Amino acid sequence: MAWIELENITKNFGKVSVIKNLSLQIEKGEFVSILGPSGCGKTTLLRLIAGLEVADKGKINIAGTDVTFSPPNVRKIAMVFQNYALYPHMTVFKNISYPLFIKKIPADEIKQRVNTIADNLKISPLLDRYPQQISGGQQQRVAVARAMIQTPNVFLLDEPLSNLDAMMRIEARGFLKYLLDKIGTTTIYVTHDQSEAMALANRIVVMQNGIIQQVGSPKDIYDKPSNIFVASFVGNPPMNLLQATINSTQVKIGDQYLDIKESITNLRKPLQNGKVYLGIRPEHISIYHEDSKNDGPIVEGEIFVSEPLGFETIITVIVSDQQIKVIKFGGSKNLKPGEKIKLQFKKNKIYIFEFETGYRINEIQGDDYDDH
Repeated sequence: MAWIELENITKNFGKVSVIKNLSLQIEKGEFVSILGPSGCGKTTLLRLIAGLEVADKGKINIAGTDVTFSPPNVRKIAMVFQNYALYPHMTVFKNISYPLFIKKIPADEIKQRVNTIADNLKISPLLDRYPQQISGGQQQRVAVARAMIQTPNVFLLDEPLSNLDAMMRIEARGFLKYLLDKIGTTTIYVTHDQSEAMALANRIVVMQNGIIQQVGSPKDIYDKPSNIFVASFVGNPPMNLLQATINSTQVKIGDQYLDIKESITNLRKPLQNGKVYLGIRPEHISIYHEDSKNDGPIVEGEIFVSEPLGFETIITVIVSDQQIKVIKFGGSKNLKPGEKIKLQFKKNKIYIFEFETGYRINEIQGDDYDDH
């Protein structure tokens, strides 16, 4: 039996259906990220697991116990909120120790446990300060310490890094991964930031409009997106999705024909009509020169804009009235708006999505996403 089981969960707020017949299993010790845009239902799902909301339909099991209608205090859940929810009138020591204090744990044991956890999180010098006297990153560690001191069955983290600046966010992300890998407690982490989900989680649950779109490892989510929503949401820049028409060996983008027979032979189902979305990630497109290796189909376009970012440059190219993003590594010489350019698609990295449903209908060969 899974450590957390959600069976056919539905949650409505008035006439609005926020979670729609959702089922999910999470194993003990897993780090699972719930990823999706604002309003997709991910925080509501977290609150249902915590017991802060009650499902209209369905069943929730945690550690072998049905907790569907149980209050939060009996679920052995620890939650870190987006704003950390620290008590401003309490010192850091009292904030961390509060869950133990309300359980009437002896004072000596409280002091020992707070000191131990503060030492592990490198916040011991802050114990006598108040939340307003410490930085955002330090507040985040205090909130994690308060959650950890309860020895919960599950950690729930609701976008805990979103209030930090970019540099501090990267540092805190690495710290969280190290810490949660070390303690091994089952963790569910809600975020709209796909880089956080990719960096932290063992598995990612991608949601849209209260429905799970795909569940898988970060590698599978990136390499084998199930539909155009997942393909466009995961990746920075996201996957290029081009409207096209297709026959048995070729795809047509505007007035240009591309030979993609390797991709077409791997179709899972026959096409209903000739219309498809052709997908290709920016890092799987190269600028074609006459001496380039023949590694895939070639299209012609015009440079719209070039964005130098140091080690890499993101180029936007107009191809038959559609935009294509290309990542060029190692500089940005001679890339001027209006310049004609040829692009080559890596032949085993071309995705075909059904136009009507948006679902991927071809198998992908050579699925290493670091093969750029």
